[in-house]
Amino acid sequence: MGLTSEQEFTRRERLHFLHRCHTHVDEQVRYSNLKASYILTTVGAVFVGCGAALLGPKIENPLDIALLISGLVLCGASGAASCVAIFPIIRHQSGPTTRSLMFFGSISAMSVHEYIEAVSELTEGQIEEELARQIHTLSLLAKEKYHWVRISTAILGPSMLLLFAAFIGIFTR
Repeated sequence: MGLTSEQEFTRRERLHFLHRCHTHVDEQVRYSNLKASYILTTVGAVFVGCGAALLGPKIENPLDIALLISGLVLCGASGAASCVAIFPIIRHQSGPTTRSLMFFGSISAMSVHEYIEAVSELTEGQIEEELARQIHTLSLLAKEKYHWVRISTAILGPSMLLLFAAFIGIFTR
């Protein structure tokens, strides 16, 4: 194709960089799901533990009741934020969106033959553009997911403190 070895090296390195970047961002998306799942597991354990603990002594102190209810409400909000982190809603920028040959939704909308043909017609420049676009989309997804993981974590801490205070009051009175 008439390229010098320096130009070819640059293309190879650029594709290698894009591939590494895609892999890294994709791992961050998966890791955010893991974090949100851990928070959901904690929230579930708290609700089960509270249910089991409430089978014990009758709660009569209004402060204990208020602490318990506040803690459970916050714990539930933390769980809800974790669910949003696992299943976020990404708002696409307005304007025409091009079909992505890397997104499962676009791929599944084509027949296998259409997909093979579309991929076989790609130039190196188009492959680089496709990778860069997918990296950007995954980065937006990771940012949104981590936003909700942070909110969930920030709510879970005070929730645990309120519940701890409630149980100290319930079981020491």
